[in-house]
Amino acid sequence: MVNIIKIKKNFIYCLFFIAAFIFLPFLAYLAPDGQSGAGTPSDIKKSGYVRITDFGSNEFDASEKKYLDVTTTDYIFGCVAAVCPPDSDKEVFKAAAVAVYTFLQSERGEKISADPVLSQPFITKETAFELWGNKKEAVEKVIKDACNAVRGEMLVYNKIVFPARIHAVSAGKTEDSETVFGKKINPLSSVNSIGDLLAPDYVSKASYSASDFISHAKNLGLELKNEPQGFISIPKQSGGGYVISYTLGGKSFTGLQMMEAFSLKSPNFDLSEKDGVLTFTTRGIGHGVGMSIYGAEYMAKEGSGYKDILLWYYKGAEVITNSE
Repeated sequence: MVNIIKIKKNFIYCLFFIAAFIFLPFLAYLAPDGQSGAGTPSDIKKSGYVRITDFGSNEFDASEKKYLDVTTTDYIFGCVAAVCPPDSDKEVFKAAAVAVYTFLQSERGEKISADPVLSQPFITKETAFELWGNKKEAVEKVIKDACNAVRGEMLVYNKIVFPARIHAVSAGKTEDSETVFGKKINPLSSVNSIGDLLAPDYVSKASYSASDFISHAKNLGLELKNEPQGFISIPKQSGGGYVISYTLGGKSFTGLQMMEAFSLKSPNFDLSEKDGVLTFTTRGIGHGVGMSIYGAEYMAKEGSGYKDILLWYYKGAEVITNSE
């Protein structure tokens, strides 16, 4: 009975992760919200921005119509609510809050993208409440308490703040930032995350007919001919299986570009063809860089505190308290 309950909980976790990292960040900017910027919330798309109102150095064009005004506190809450299932361990909530605050400090003076791949997944409190239903007050309190417990704490590497990244489920190992984003950022390097291998949706498949595949390829600026076998190539992959480059239509694309163009769960994938059907086999959920939330939950259940979790996923970093 215990195993059945655990499997059910893990399944629910993965459903939440898929929603949070693929669908919710977009819904957040379409949902009604009282804290709108120059544009209305319906203007805020993946191509828009989040403006942190208490960061006076963020530069915005007065004519900008695609941003949402939020405070630092609300941004951290919204990111934690988006990336963490509501029944996460409190240490995971704390670790996520520190990582988000670190990311925010590293982006100070820059526009915060609304793209959850380029930035952090974010949902408004109103959207979170809809998801949490009759547990909304209880979950809100737990997350706020966790955020307050680590208020002002952030990560630095060699005394320099860095854009700490978060994802849902790794492929058993997290990935170097250079592999996924094309830029080496310390300490965003590959580490083992064995707890992710227990995720029920760790491996998933996405199949496309030739016509659907061709349609998705247009997102890459390609006009492919209906020759499915010609779509298959041997990708250049990292040791952890994340795609560094994939050749399609005579052009090379990153794993992240393929992930976004074909709505894949991860840039860690293989592509096969059978009887005209193209099938992606993906491992993990999200870009795979930085802290894995599922892996963090596994560590917390094994007794790790939030600092242990952070220092595992961000090797060589240290947790400090911002003096501002």
